[in-house]
Amino acid sequence: MKAAFSLLELVFAIVILSFVFSSASVFYRQIYKNYETLELFERLYGLEKRLFYHSGARGIVLQTDELKDVRLDEKSVSDGLFEFKKLDASGQGYEGYFYDEKGL
Repeated sequence: MKAAFSLLELVFAIVILSFVFSSASVFYRQIYKNYETLELFERLYGLEKRLFYHSGARGIVLQTDELKDVRLDEKSVSDGLFEFKKLDASGQGYEGYFYDEKGL
């Protein structure tokens, strides 16, 4: 009778341990999924930082009839997955695009 009782205890211990480890694996999968998302956000923030401190720019000139030529600088950075682009007005104030009402 003692051997059968030990076998019964062993089966219960295995069942309890299987529940514990199955719930731990579900918990681990959720943590890893959150880590992958966090890694993507870190990659995006790093790319954004490179965009703001990136020195190379391409000049773009927009020609319109109503306004003077608008000069823009396009900065872009990319890695294998994402690509960021940024347009900046290149060193011109807005005063050049508006007429002086007092001078008319």
